[in-house]
Amino acid sequence: MGPGPRRKNSMTLRTLWDQEFIRQDTSSAMLNFLSPYRTEHAGTIPAAMKDRAIKLLHHKYSDQAQSLFAIACDLCHSRNHIGEEIGVMLLPATYTIDPQAVHQMLEILVDSSHWEVREWAASAAGHILSDHYDDFHATLIRWLADPSANLRRGAIMAIKVGSNKLPSAHVAYLLDVLQPLLADRDPYVKKNLGPYVLGDGLIKSHPDLVLPRLRAWVELPDETSRWNVAMVFTAQAGAKHGSDASSILNILATDTRPSVIKALAKAKNAIAKYQQQ
Repeated sequence: MGPGPRRKNSMTLRTLWDQEFIRQDTSSAMLNFLSPYRTEHAGTIPAAMKDRAIKLLHHKYSDQAQSLFAIACDLCHSRNHIGEEIGVMLLPATYTIDPQAVHQMLEILVDSSHWEVREWAASAAGHILSDHYDDFHATLIRWLADPSANLRRGAIMAIKVGSNKLPSAHVAYLLDVLQPLLADRDPYVKKNLGPYVLGDGLIKSHPDLVLPRLRAWVELPDETSRWNVAMVFTAQAGAKHGSDASSILNILATDTRPSVIKALAKAKNAIAKYQQQ
């Protein structure tokens, strides 16, 4: 039994959309085609549509890396959020053509005023970190110390994305350079580091490296550092290791500062929920 009429219509529309998009030969033509699909919520097109456009461009220029890089550059410099998001995700595949140019484009887009552009740019930076660690990690480390909270946050998000494929030695080094960010009080950095980058990322892919660091970091006297350590265990991947973290939780329990007390309560609640599953 074949697909029903509704699915056939959906498949036909997608094929027609693909064909029409592929016919757009310039970055400006692509953006003109995509702009009517812009949503009010984000001011850009839906993520699935961006992913589809990226996939189609990779396929169209599969044996034309220079052409793909040229389109990526045009889109990254378009000052159009749709173009910036699609263009930045073409950079990992074309990185070796001009690494320095890629670094410059990434830095601009990771520091964008548009939150969704920053998300896509940080993701692209993560893919480049995993595939070109030797060439890119110095740029990432510079971002970690930048006055811009956008760049610092983009760097830690890139580490989350890129760490899955990195060897332990590289991840250990990245944990070293992340340590100063534990005390970063900027809300944009803080709310992402402990609960997300560490709790939902690095502890999931490298628990053998992260847990010993947490046991060391909990000894840091700084309030924000301890808050970050506690918040690691509020994420499901972090809560999974709650039974291995009794010494960490015991030290946190002696801290009388309100933010640490609240973070520890959240961590204990998440651990209890995980253990009840």
